[in-house]
Amino acid sequence: MEQGREYKYDNMKAVLIFLVVLGHMLSKFAVGNDTADIIYKIIFSFHMPAFLFVTGYFTKNDAKKLFRSLIPLYLLFQMVNYLVNYAVKLQEGKLSAASINIQFFTPRYTLWYLLAMMTYQLLVPLIFTYNKRHRAFIIGLSVIAGILIGYNEDTANFMGMSRIVCFFPFFLLGYYEKDGKYIAGIIEKRTAAVRVISAVLFFAIILFIARYYKIIDSAWLCHTESYRGTDCTWYIRLLVYMAAFPGLLFLAAWSPEKNIRGISFVGRNTLSVYLLHAPAIVYLKSVDRLHAYDGSLPVIFISALLMTFILSWNGFNKTLRRVKI
Repeated sequence: MEQGREYKYDNMKAVLIFLVVLGHMLSKFAVGNDTADIIYKIIFSFHMPAFLFVTGYFTKNDAKKLFRSLIPLYLLFQMVNYLVNYAVKLQEGKLSAASINIQFFTPRYTLWYLLAMMTYQLLVPLIFTYNKRHRAFIIGLSVIAGILIGYNEDTANFMGMSRIVCFFPFFLLGYYEKDGKYIAGIIEKRTAAVRVISAVLFFAIILFIARYYKIIDSAWLCHTESYRGTDCTWYIRLLVYMAAFPGLLFLAAWSPEKNIRGISFVGRNTLSVYLLHAPAIVYLKSVDRLHAYDGSLPVIFISALLMTFILSWNGFNKTLRRVKI
């Protein structure tokens, strides 16, 4: 057993990274499937807010070390994602000179998360405080910023700024949770009550999404679009913020605090899964000649689970962590 590890958060990360992979597989292989659409929207209602919460929890004030690894990883996988995409187009006979447009200011697939980590790390000196009122004020400002940025359509894709700003409140909650133990303190004092309440609220969110999934736009949950030209409004974004908490609280209240063989291991190696699964899914989609995945939720679920475990291999994770400037 490793000393000093917080297995509760390793277990949370393992569940969340699996949901990341599953969500992206559903978006590729189950288009038009109503059940898949419901599951996809349930996942996206809370999994990235919870992921950013855990990211904030483990964030340290060490920008130099972080940037030395994240910048080259971002550049490398931006190119990898482009090359895989072009290889698929070449295989399908759709590649042309006009379709080749490599640039680094619009992150491909999941890479906005790396930009978010770098942006949040730069802000750590500004948000650092032990004063509870100041913390509440900063979180409040971040929520307002997340709502206001929806009025600026120029931030929708550039550098992933829309998502970076919108998910910032959850990062802050995790960052302040590290020493404040606000959520953990409530769970420790009222474990049974918090588990029941979080389960009821989360189940209510699930039922709501299942009932109104055709009305709910996926872009609302991903925070990728501005309000202009969409059905999203400031109050819908606020409701989406609120809807993320039951899932986050449910996961925090029910995650075991002990080392669980296999699961905790995956939670320690989420970086390799996060970076490698997107190009893997794109390639897998291109070679699925028999359409083995299309519409088959059990096959998609099992494939996502296997991919999560395979890509969490220590060899992948150690290799990626050696990529530095």
